[in-house]
Parts: sequence; structure tokens; C-alpha cells
Amino acid sequence: MAGGRRLTTVLIVAAVASAAFAAVGSAATFTRCGSARDGQVVGAHWGEIGPEFIAISHRTASDLLRRSGPGVEGFRPTLADEVCNVVVSVAARAGVAWAKAPRPSFSLGVRTVGAGRNPYLGTFRCRVLRTARSATGTCSHQRDRYAGAIIVSFRLVRN
Repeated sequence: MAGGRRLTTVLIVAAVASAAFAAVGSAATFTRCGSARDGQVVGAHWGEIGPEFIAISHRTASDLLRRSGPGVEGFRPTLADEVCNVVVSVAARAGVAWAKAPRPSFSLGVRTVGAGRNPYLGTFRCRVLRTARSATGTCSHQRDRYAGAIIVSFRLVRN
């Protein structure tokens, strides 16, 4: 059974990656952030677990890094730090929204979390596919005045 779940997860991630590159464009980077040990509680019955995946262009990530500014005590996050900050911000916000009111699709505004200036990313359209003990979500942002195209994939498990 565990092998079947892993295969399903791999297939979902591959489909998300394919869609992400098509939507974000050829200059996109597809990044994995975190591991299966990472995660957070997002509701009374659900927790968000890693890894999360993101498709984002280098230009968009660089712009968000510039807008975030320095962190605590002047710490300058790297581009990889900022990309993972974006994916965690979107996954956490979407996970909490879905846990409060489970529905297959919804929209939400997202601001990055962290020690910097926390720029607003814009509105993400999210879809969540639920099974008995888990759910897989994908949130996409179309290019606008806040940020370029971004696609985030995450997984929720029942507590």
C-alpha cells in the first residue's frame, strides 16, 4: 500500500511539474523545499508535510528577494531561501484555509512570512484533491503587479 501511495505522489508531482513549466515558462525553476520530516499543523485534523514544490522564474524570485530586504540582525537570505519562503508561505496559508473549510477549489491572497518585509504575492487559485487520509494541493498565481507566475504543490495528512 505504501508503494502505491508513493507512486501516486510521484505521478501527481510529475503532472504538477509539467503544468508548472508550461504555465510559468521556459525560464522557470522547479524547486523542492523541505523534507517529509518538515511540516506544521494547519487545523484540528490536518497537518501540512514536506516536501513542497514550486515553479517560479528566476526573475520573480529575485524581485521577491529584493522586496523582502534583510532579515533579523541584517541576515541576507539567499535566492534559494526566498524561494522556499514563498513555497512555505503559500502552502501554510492554503493548508489552513482548506482545513477550515474543505472544498476542492478556492482563492486566497498570500503574503510571505518571515523576518523581512514580507511582500504580498497576490491571489492564488488553489485546488485540493482529497483521499481518505491525505490531500494534495496545487496553488497557482498568474503574473500580475505583485509577482510573476508561481505554482506551488503541497501535501496534507490527517492527524
